[in-house]
Amino acid sequence: MTKGSALGRLFRRGCFAVLFTALGAGLGIGLEHYLDRPKRLATRQALVIDGRPGDDRTYRLPPGTVLYFDRAFPEGHVRYRAYFYYRGEPEHDRLPLEAKHRGLLIVPAWLSAPEPDAPSLSSAGGGAGLPAPVGAER
Repeated sequence: MTKGSALGRLFRRGCFAVLFTALGAGLGIGLEHYLDRPKRLATRQALVIDGRPGDDRTYRLPPGTVLYFDRAFPEGHVRYRAYFYYRGEPEHDRLPLEAKHRGLLIVPAWLSAPEPDAPSLSSAGGGAGLPAPVGAER
């Protein structure tokens, strides 16, 4: 056996060890990310959804709605996601992506707890400025 072939074999074994260690680490990180479920919470009270700019109305998110954590911002607010079913397709306007959006357009609405002296959000009338719940008698 020559000295060169022993060093070559040792080098190959070292390369395989590094390769499999890197693959194992990549697989572990990938599985951890895949299995990481989003933090979720169920609201205890109806929450107020502010309308878009120019819309003075407020809307409500019913109690028990599940919100999924999306991202926390250094300014102190947190973005959540909520999922809804809708039969058919709602009336809508297309929002084309422009170059300034960099492939992502998120336009969140503000969500807040109701003011303590505000009318009840769970009443059939929906409170001041709030539409009645779906199926509620007027």
